[in-house]
Amino acid sequence: MLRYAPTYIADAETSLGYSRMAITNAYVSKFIKVLGHKAMSCSTNTVGMTIPMAIEAGLGQLGRNGLLITRKFGPAVRISKVLTSLPLIPDNPVDFGVTELCYSCKICSDKCPSKAIFPGKRTTEARNESNAPGVLKWPIDAERCMGQWSRIRKPCTICISVCPFNKPNNWFHTMVKMFVDRFRWGDPFYIKMDKVMGYGKPADAKEFWDKWQPQPARTDRVKMKR
Repeated sequence: MLRYAPTYIADAETSLGYSRMAITNAYVSKFIKVLGHKAMSCSTNTVGMTIPMAIEAGLGQLGRNGLLITRKFGPAVRISKVLTSLPLIPDNPVDFGVTELCYSCKICSDKCPSKAIFPGKRTTEARNESNAPGVLKWPIDAERCMGQWSRIRKPCTICISVCPFNKPNNWFHTMVKMFVDRFRWGDPFYIKMDKVMGYGKPADAKEFWDKWQPQPARTDRVKMKR
């Protein structure tokens, strides 16, 4: 559904993701409490920044679009956290070629209607007061991004739908992701083929609704022999 951004189809999927995230967080928190440990559900960024925590936990890498890029789902994820006293074994950060591919790929920056995604090299400098300086990254102009949301009156999500890492989980795309990880010198070719295949274009919303139209009733009659 995110392929149809920035329509209400993608907006519905975004809202559904947030709802599932909050419900799952509540379930996990309650489960940990039943085990006898402390747990606090934090489905927003008010307690701590979710993406940096997810990167340290090895869930993915930071992309040019400022989002967490996961190995399986790309940026099409909603992440949240639970603060707990439950003793856990920490995971380590991962590297499967996101940074290198983002250097070659500027699809999200080119398609961003508000030009909020930085097209240049990574930097530790902040673009405005909405950024946290001191970390090497592509700083997002959050004010322009939220301004676009305000203008269209719904989440934009174009940078998610056009990301090369946001692909169906089948054997072909799994193989391409393996090449992106192991043969990073081929990143310009991978991006070129992504554009040739038309993946960087938002889908036509009419196609979505055509799939949901009721099928016409069958009018043919079956002749019965007595």
